[in-house]
Formats: sequence, C-alpha cells, structure tokens
Amino acid sequence: MENKLEHFLNIIHMDINFQEKFKDVFLKKVVVSKKNDYIAIFLSTNEMISLENYIELKTRTKEFFNSNILIYIENNGDKSLYLEDYFKYFLPKYVTYFSDRLKINGANNNYIVVYNHGEYNQIKEHLSALNKNLEMIGYNSLTIYEDEIERENVVKLINNEISSIDVSKNIMVSKPSETNEFKKFEPRRKKVKTVEDERVYYGDLIEGDIVTLSNIVSEDNDLIVECEIFGVDVFESSKSNFKIITLKITDYTDSMYAKVFLNDSDELGRLLGILKNGKYFKFKGYTKKDKYAGDEIVFNVSAINVSDKKKEEIIDDAS
Repeated sequence: MENKLEHFLNIIHMDINFQEKFKDVFLKKVVVSKKNDYIAIFLSTNEMISLENYIELKTRTKEFFNSNILIYIENNGDKSLYLEDYFKYFLPKYVTYFSDRLKINGANNNYIVVYNHGEYNQIKEHLSALNKNLEMIGYNSLTIYEDEIERENVVKLINNEISSIDVSKNIMVSKPSETNEFKKFEPRRKKVKTVEDERVYYGDLIEGDIVTLSNIVSEDNDLIVECEIFGVDVFESSKSNFKIITLKITDYTDSMYAKVFLNDSDELGRLLGILKNGKYFKFKGYTKKDKYAGDEIVFNVSAINVSDKKKEEIIDDAS
C-alpha cells in the first residue's frame, strides 16, 4: 500500500488489520465537492477489493466525513474476481430473483441469462444503472442473453405444476374495480415560446422545488432538475425542419439523457451557443420512456433557466 492510502486510512481511523487488506491498493486522488456534498475516492489495484472491504471502506469514510462517498476503482487484475458478489449487491432488491442468473466466462463477456422476453425487458430497465455501478469499480459491462432451451424447461415445469392442481374446488376470482384500472401516462406537451427574461434561455421562468435525478424512476410531469451538462449531440431531419438537441446531464446523484425539440435553425444555433459542457442549468419538463434510447427514461425539456450552481472541486492527493 502506498503512503497516500495509508495516510488516508489513518485519517478515518482504520486500524492496522483493515489497512493490511489494502496493502496492494493505491490511492490515486481524492476529489472533494462541498457544494455537491460528495467525496470521490480514486483507487487502483491489481487484485480487486472484496465486497466486504468495499462496503466497510465506504461506510467508515461516510461516517467520518458525513458526506456522500463515491469510490472509483481502476481494476488491473482479474475482472471476474468478486463480480458475482458486486452484481448481487448492486442489483435492485425487487428483482433479486435475477441474482443467480449471472454467467461469467474467461473472455470477460459476462452476461445475465433470462428465460423470456418479459424478463429481458425487466432486467434491461435496470441494466444501465447496474453497469454504471460495475464500471465505476473497474468491471466490464454486462449484457443480456435469452436462453430458449432454459425457457422451454421452465414452461414444462409450470405446465407440470398446473396439471397437478386440484381444480374441483371453487375458486373466487376478484374482478378489478374500474377505479383501479391502469391509466396510460400522458405527458403534458405544450408549444414552447421563450419569454423575455434574463434568467430564461428557453421556455418559461422556472419556479418550484428541484428534484434529484436519483429520485426520478418513472414517467412523470412537471419536474424541475438542476444539472451539469457533460455531453451535447444534435439531430437534424433531412426531410423536415425537425431538430433534437440531446444532452447528457448529471447532478452527481445520477445521470440522464435530456432532449430539446426544435424546428427553428436560429433557435438551434442560439441554444448550442449556450448549452456547453461543464455548465449548470435549471431544466423543467417531463420524463418518458424513449424507444430511440432503448426504452430508457429521458427528460424532455420544456424550459431552460440560468443556474447559480457551479462545479467546485478541491483536489487532495492526501500527501
């Protein structure tokens, strides 16, 4: 273990026995953001840290600094070591029945097995967040594989279970009430006209409570977020005046795609001159599953305002 990591572990009062578990781990840097209330620790290792040690390091650091802790690991060793443990740890609790579906191979093209298209769609909904956590600590992305043979085996098992049921008994079936019927999400779309206000770049003046990206998990209307842009892309239709600005946005609790829909070239040019990487903005709009983004939840923008928030990082090499 390098002196920098030893020094850091001493600061957070880790005993010598715990430090011994990190003897082959190196501290690259520590990034502190007071405004965004997080501390990011960047490590490098030739042998992956066990999940138990990862959790203890994150917990003890969080308790000491009373801040959100992000741990980034450059994993230069076996990218399958402890992978199954981390996979189960990052898997959402309500889809834990996928916990035994991870298949690891020697080429590191690891994948999750599903038995039907319904399961495929369900795990796909969480795959982006799952891979983000795994890549953050040095693992390769996971893919999904639909196993037709296993699916047939499951179908046979279900059919056998059904055939053994005694259907001679009366079964009361409850009819769903009309008031509880599922209603399809309808976004509140409206034509955007930019008001004249120095605080407004696009649309109306934004007023209301800001939500964090980590709390956005479904389709919803009238959401306000305050985020930094870290990617800008443009699509222009060759058949019409239709244009889309696609933004990658983050508030350091999570990241998301945001889209601005336009039909005016001058407006496109004006906004591209404003929406720059590394700058914060307030966005208002609605979220909806986007088939062009692999059915991920995307933030559709109806207003963009100025933000006083700035990226503030203090680099501490713990030297």
